[in-house]
This record gives sequence, C-alpha cells and structure tokens, in this order.
Amino acid sequence: MLVPSLSSVKTQILVIISISFLVAFISSYDNSYGDEWSPCCIHVTLDKTEYNPGDTVKINAMATDYLANSNDTVSVKIYDVTFGPDYENMLYQDNETFSQGRATFEYQAPQSSDRYRYLVDVESGGLKTVSLFFTKKDASKIVISDFHLLTPTVKQGDSLKLEAKIVDGLGNQIHYLWVSATAEIPESNSRTELYTEADLSPTESMQPNYWTNGTINGTINVGLTAKPGTYNLVLVAKDTTDSYSSTNVTIPYQVVENPDKPTPGSVLGPVGFSLDKTKFFTQQPIEVRGITAYDNYGDAIPNVPLKGEIIRYDIQNNRLLQILQQQETTSDKNGTFTFSFSPVGLRAGYYEAVVYADYEGVKDNRGSPDMENVKNFTISELGKQFNVTVDGWYFIPLNATFDRENKKLTLDLDSSDSFRRVDFTIPNELLDGNFTVIVNGQERDGGIQKHLGYTSFSPWPGQDNHTTIVVVGTSAIPEFPYAIPILLASLASFIVFYRIKFQK
Repeated sequence: MLVPSLSSVKTQILVIISISFLVAFISSYDNSYGDEWSPCCIHVTLDKTEYNPGDTVKINAMATDYLANSNDTVSVKIYDVTFGPDYENMLYQDNETFSQGRATFEYQAPQSSDRYRYLVDVESGGLKTVSLFFTKKDASKIVISDFHLLTPTVKQGDSLKLEAKIVDGLGNQIHYLWVSATAEIPESNSRTELYTEADLSPTESMQPNYWTNGTINGTINVGLTAKPGTYNLVLVAKDTTDSYSSTNVTIPYQVVENPDKPTPGSVLGPVGFSLDKTKFFTQQPIEVRGITAYDNYGDAIPNVPLKGEIIRYDIQNNRLLQILQQQETTSDKNGTFTFSFSPVGLRAGYYEAVVYADYEGVKDNRGSPDMENVKNFTISELGKQFNVTVDGWYFIPLNATFDRENKKLTLDLDSSDSFRRVDFTIPNELLDGNFTVIVNGQERDGGIQKHLGYTSFSPWPGQDNHTTIVVVGTSAIPEFPYAIPILLASLASFIVFYRIKFQK
C-alpha cells in the first residue's frame, strides 16, 4: 500500500487530435444512409475481392444480434462507382428472405473494359452495410506515393506539414478512403512515448484537390514542450468498407529547440521519482531516482539543490513517526538525481521517501510499500539442516528452536509495533502431522495450510509486546533413516567375520 502523495505532480499529457468525417458517397447517396448504417446485425461477405469481367460474384448476407432469427426481407443493390460517387448508375437490384439468418445472391460481373469498381449495398430492417468488388487486377490495392514532409525539421511550437498521393493499384483515386497521420512527439518531461494523431480523410471540404489528383495534405502541431530529437511519422491508409488492402509508410522528422519560445511563466514541482524496487526486505538498501523540476515548457531545470529523507510512517494513524535518514545532493545538467539510502533497520512496516527541491519551495514525496522482515532460521537436527522461514511483517524475528523429542517448534518475536502479523513455514520432514498452535500460552487458529513439502502458518499473534509461538506436531524427523546405514554396516561386518571364522 502506498502513502498518498502530498504535493501535486505534473502529469504527462497526451493530446490526441482526432477529427472523423463521413465519406462523400454516404452523404450524397441517401440522406438517411449515414444515420441508418450500422455494423450491427447485418454483415455482407463476397467470395473474393477481385474478379475477371463476366465472373459470378457470390454475395452472402448474414443477420446477427437481434436479427439473427429474422425472416425479414434483405435487398441488395449494386452500383458502378469506378470514377466517383455516381450513385444513380444502379446496375442490379434483388430481394431475398433471410433463412436462418442468411441470404445468398449471385451477380455476373460486368464486361466493361474501363469500369472496374462496384459498390454492393445490402439493406434489411432499416439497416445497411456496404462492400466493394473490382474487375481489374490490383484495383483493390492502396498505393501511397510522393509522401514527403514539407517541414522535415520543425521547431517546438510549430507544425509538421505533410503531403502524399494516395491512389489504387491502377493509379486512380480511392473513394471511401480513411487516412491517419500519427506522429511520435514526446514531451520534454515524459519518459514514455506519446503520440499525436490527425485524421486526414479526404472530403470535399477538407481535401479539395483529392478528387482530381489523389493528393492528401495535412498538418500536425508540435507543442512547445516537445522534446528535441528525431522521431517517426506514420501515414496509414485504408478504406471505410474494409475492401481494400490497407497500407502504411513511415518517414522520420526532427524536432529542434525553439530559441524564440516565450520565457517560462512558472515553475512546476518535481515531476516525480521512483524507487528501485516496489517492496524491500529490511536488510536491503533503498535507491531513489528522479528529475527535479520542469518549467512550464517542459524543460528540466538543472543544478537544483535537493534533500532526501527516509521516514517511518504510521499508516494506521496517518502520521510521521520519525526521520530515519537524510541526504543532500544537487541534480545534474539534465535535472536528474539519485539518492542511495542504507537499510532502514530490523523492523518491518511502512516507510516513505521524501524529496525536497530547493527551488521555489517545491517538494514531492512517495510512499514505499510495506517492508517485509523475512528471516530464515536454520534448524540442525540429526545431521541435517532445515530452514524455517519467518516473515515478521511488523515483528522482529528473534529466535527459533526445535525440540525433536516433544515434536515442537518455538518462535520468539518482538511484537511491540501496533500492527501485528506473522507468517512462517516449517518443512514437513522436520515437523508434520496434526498441528497445534499456541501463542503466548493460548491455543489459537494457526491459519494452517498444507503444501508439497512444507506447511505454512499465519496465527493471530495477540497484543503482547513479546510473542512466543509454539507449534506442536504429531511426527518429527525420525531417527531410523540415519540408524539404518549404521545397522547395515554392522550387519555386513558380522557376515564378513562369520565367513572368515568358519572357512578356516
């Protein structure tokens, strides 16, 4: 459990610019088309995407969801849309009735030598879905060419400007196209990859040149907090009907420092720091790493004096118990710093690392998880050694002894902390059977769980400052496995002696 941060920390902000547009044919074909079209409940599949002129096109309509058991009528219309959204040129229309949620249509692909792109429109119950098929090879491909950045090097606060030509495999414009440009633009104070996306889908208003030459233009803003460096911009193109094969291209660009950006108006506190582990044993050192402070344009402030503390925290009463260790340092030119604290002692519990930056009074703190006080006690018995593992949590494990004759293990612990929990394990070879757990003279539920080769215990320890736990079993490590080799050796010696004596 982490102690809540006591100061504000600058968050990492990912700005996603996403503008969605309906393709032109939807808006011009039928005023109700865009409102009623839904991927729910009706799906259309073709036996393939590219056909030869005159081939039979097999169209399968399938009803799902609440239309799955429908006996409604389903209609299919086919339009020639080779050179634009010429939706008046309907070539085919037919109706069928769903049978077990399915309906099949067949249509002979036109023999035209110059027309090659056709729209299949399936409708039932006021819902519509569409697909495309083609009658020329490579017509279903999307080709991105002439992709380049007009601003391959961009200053912080300026915009990436890009241009590309996107056509089908025959060199003609692709209607119903969806284009997305995604730029990797990390902020100066971010350790993770951040992305900004712009929707560059062609529409008559946004991409006026597209319908004549297939050119896509777009811009992506680069904020003042962008981290200088070389990054990638990815352009993805596919169609809204999933009939074309999608494609993408990547191009690098560079973000450079903007010397003319405004002077920072304020300073933000430490962005945060991290511990080298999420949980510590009491004998382990603690390392704290972080970055001191950023201005409000995301630039790290170098050479900031810092003070670090490890404090013991009373999580139950939400208060500081004591300051255990203090250190001072100064962040480097990149604003980074490290504190290395020695182990905090024997007592497990909740501790907190606190960092103060001597820069306009900012500070930050983080709670380290509860520190487990695990100790292995070695029990030597009949020439063998056994590990009894005690996890004292807020206890200090003091001692462990074993009484083989009385089949019992005794643990002594310092339990003066207000929080009390203890877990321990005993190898079954050392002590096994039906267990009785006695805590400070009183028999308690031991939280006993049997495992392969050992037994674990989690008894409630009570409220005393010193706790003695006695575990009594019904079987202990036996003597006979170790007596057998001695007996066999004696027997072998007797046999040898007997043969020598009576063979004389």
